[in-house]
Amino acid sequence: MRRLVTLYVAGAAQQPESNDTPLTPLLSPSLPDVTYHVYVEQFNRFRQGTWFYFHVKNEDKTATLYTLAALKGRRLQIPVVSMSRASEYHTNCASIVVEPLKKSYPSAASARLVGRTFRIQTATTTVVADAPDRLEKEWTPRRFTYGGRKFVWKESGSRINFIENLYEVKREWPDPNSKTGKILDEVHSRRLVWGESKFAMSKVCTIHMVGGLDQMFREFLLASQVTKMLILLYGHHS
Repeated sequence: MRRLVTLYVAGAAQQPESNDTPLTPLLSPSLPDVTYHVYVEQFNRFRQGTWFYFHVKNEDKTATLYTLAALKGRRLQIPVVSMSRASEYHTNCASIVVEPLKKSYPSAASARLVGRTFRIQTATTTVVADAPDRLEKEWTPRRFTYGGRKFVWKESGSRINFIENLYEVKREWPDPNSKTGKILDEVHSRRLVWGESKFAMSKVCTIHMVGGLDQMFREFLLASQVTKMLILLYGHHS
């Protein structure tokens, strides 16, 4: 049985270097985009709860590249998610701790729309907090710092598309008119991640990334977006 454990990867993986140079202008528009297709399986286990497996496939859907797995106990929130490469099934390449909601909500439908913080550890061994501006409120904007650069997830602009757009932040500052922690920002115009949610049969979504992102960063971004989809779909079901 797959175990959900904190990531410890042997080898030469290092923490991402801190860098004040913006990443976005360094990525050539001539590089091809990378597309992932995400599918879900679920299995009920007596007394344990339900196991969810989100399989991330390549662009032509011929191979599974990653699997995210989580166990949800009955009437419990999902506390942790693991992600592994298909070629290294028994070794996690990411571990995601999901900060639980502290308030109660009238239904699973309302609770799933409330954003929460992810603490994501990849092969860099660094734990990165991916956190909404306003806890116990919306999912977006949600921000993190990776390799010394700041990034923000923003809504796609469609109420039926739950895959967020990712932008690199030029600068950010507190909204002087907000009492709930809202942050204003200026971002680079080119989005780094985008996609479409599907909710058809076993398919969950399609995720696109610009070309030129290194593997560990792509794995971090997949861990964030697919975990969000997991919580939206199943995080508060009975």
